[in-house]
Amino acid sequence: GSTSWSRQLLIQSSIDVEAKVRNSLVQRAAIAIDKVALQGTGSANQPKGILSATGVTLMALGTNGAAPTYQNLIDMVMDLAAYNADRLGEPRYLLTPEMAGYLMGQAKLSNQIAQPIWETINGQGQINGHKADWSNLLPKTLTKGTGTNLHAGIAGVWNALTVAEWGAMELLLDPYTGAKQALIKIVANFMVDVQPTYAQAFSVYLDA
Repeated sequence: GSTSWSRQLLIQSSIDVEAKVRNSLVQRAAIAIDKVALQGTGSANQPKGILSATGVTLMALGTNGAAPTYQNLIDMVMDLAAYNADRLGEPRYLLTPEMAGYLMGQAKLSNQIAQPIWETINGQGQINGHKADWSNLLPKTLTKGTGTNLHAGIAGVWNALTVAEWGAMELLLDPYTGAKQALIKIVANFMVDVQPTYAQAFSVYLDA
């Protein structure tokens, strides 16, 4: 990653420019790491993320995609238990915000006490008694059959995902590239890899 700021901004004593730029680059790096950890393809210098890792359990919702049911979401966690992955830690769901909102309005069971599939307890999302969160870093434009703009979702034991870092983030100052425009450029290099250490600790759908 890289960013630039003007020499004019640098001499302003009222703003801590260096800290502001550093925090921005760290945040961008964190987003990039999370994104490839979830959906990295394994090509074009990307690690292979959870959604494309070999051994991850795939839950097929429908021929052309379908809305997940409460039973589907229960089955995803039971898939983990079938491989003893629940012995590694507590399963947790990660869905897209749109799917989370949909499940907040869907009843678990068709009875008179219709509790929603996605519940919020003390500010924390829950599905089937397990913690649930949402992320815009999951893909939302997948296709299957005639279905388009389909969403991905994951149920997993997240400590079975290793994020390896080679040293700290390096910040390199480039005072020459934008010198004529009185710009200072900072380049950030961060060497990272991700790998599900036990792929069966994750169950995913790609067609919601």
